[in-house]
Amino acid sequence: MPTNTFLEPTPFQAPRLLPSGNIHLWWWQSPAAPSSDWEAWLSPAEQQALLGWRTPARRQEYLAGHAFLRWVLAQYLNCCPAAVPLSFPQGAGPRLPAPWRCSLTHSYGHFACAVGQV
Repeated sequence: MPTNTFLEPTPFQAPRLLPSGNIHLWWWQSPAAPSSDWEAWLSPAEQQALLGWRTPARRQEYLAGHAFLRWVLAQYLNCCPAAVPLSFPQGAGPRLPAPWRCSLTHSYGHFACAVGQV
């Protein structure tokens, strides 16, 4: 995936196919400034968590990572990023309803996520 292209998903596109037992890995490098759309994609719980980060850099990293994850998952679920049904159990990473699974990792503005079905 070319850097910074996730900001403009094609609406109503056919969902990406992911056969059961397969995993797709996505990588992205965040731009210097976040998009004004990203925060609107977050759930109320994510927006609350965003406010809890003390430094602007850490808030931007959280926002970019969650926007990236939501954009990627929207490609498979054929919905807008804000409609992705993520939950965030305490002490665990993001969760999707079965059969979907996802994982997000980040380091210094670089993000990767894995998407799979079981």
